Amino acid sequence: MPAPQAAQLEKLAELAAAGCAASQLQYGLRLDLGDGLPIDSATAAYWYRRAARQGVVAAQYRLACSLWFGRGVPRSEERRVG
Repeated sequence: MPAPQAAQLEKLAELAAAGCAASQLQYGLRLDLGDGLPIDSATAAYWYRRAARQGVVAAQYRLACSLWFGRGVPRSEERRVG
């Protein structure tokens, strides 16, 4: 990966860890899709959950899809975000 992209991903990870909901969603998407990072559905679901708890609708949707299809988390039709 080129150095600028690596630096951007590092900054994105820092912002996500600091609690920025938009960064948590974006970092989760990068992990889920393998965009500059190895695919890691379990860690993507972790970041979706953190963003979802802050009210990010797109993260709630991605987390629901992960739960429904069992991608990175145990499959569940009944689990909720909270």
